[in-house]
Amino acid sequence: MLVRFKQTILVLADIFLLYCSLFLMLLARYGEVSQFLVDAHLIPFSFAFVLWMAIFYIAGLYDIRFLKKGYDLFQQLFVAVFFSTATSIVLFYAVSYFGISPKTNLVIFAAVFGVISVAWRSSFSSLSKTPQKKVLIIGNGSDVEELEKFIFENPQVGYKIVFQIREADEATPILVDKVLKENKITTVIIDKKTAPASSVFDSLYKHMAGGLEIISLTSAYEALLKKLPVADVRDFGLVTSMSRSRRVYEAIKRPIEIIIALIMFVLLLPFLILIFSVIKITSRGPGVYSQVRVGKNEKEFVLYKFRT
Repeated sequence: MLVRFKQTILVLADIFLLYCSLFLMLLARYGEVSQFLVDAHLIPFSFAFVLWMAIFYIAGLYDIRFLKKGYDLFQQLFVAVFFSTATSIVLFYAVSYFGISPKTNLVIFAAVFGVISVAWRSSFSSLSKTPQKKVLIIGNGSDVEELEKFIFENPQVGYKIVFQIREADEATPILVDKVLKENKITTVIIDKKTAPASSVFDSLYKHMAGGLEIISLTSAYEALLKKLPVADVRDFGLVTSMSRSRRVYEAIKRPIEIIIALIMFVLLLPFLILIFSVIKITSRGPGVYSQVRVGKNEKEFVLYKFRT
């Protein structure tokens, strides 16, 4: 619930900042924000903002697990703003109904929004400290190490590992009880490969009445890293796991990819024609050839390439 709440705040804040940046751009460019200027820019930019939000979503800017700071945040935002600006320019030129093609305005707008957004997201990342659950991990191996590394590098996910019991024979009821009480453990993550004796589980179940959360390594790994542990994939072969949020992401991602690909095709079309012409002039044969390739889910598709 807390993650969803943070994501909602980020989305609503971006919508607010997009429109604030629009008004600041008009003020910086024209020295005023008249009704005429607002009427001329509000609807076209509102359509563009839908693309901006979609591109930001694809870029992972609403994934709370990977809130970035400093240079990483600047780099991530720069790429998203660059593609959003390029997409907006094509949109305004392609849709004559809007009646505007504000290249200069878009550059000013992108600069204003970029600066404000970096400041906002840096502040949000620093101020929105997630209450951390104290974790005991029972298990070892590469998957456990990867999960530990992720939790350590991403405190915003709300977990802090305070103790680890690596071997099953080390996890005695006495030791587990002591660790839980002295460290005020709220969550226990157990790797099934090193599952402790049933007497330890009996002890853990008693603590559940006090609010202790017991989860498997697979569940924690998938929830946080959005993929299955390598050991599970080896056990069950090729496994595809997709949560509801992942399905929504894929449903939005595909049409946006197509739109961006079409936009890039239009932008690069003069260069593509030039390359094709050079190939035809300097050598015999077709300028473009095709090959059958195997893509996602073992599906075949035709790939078109310039002949070299």
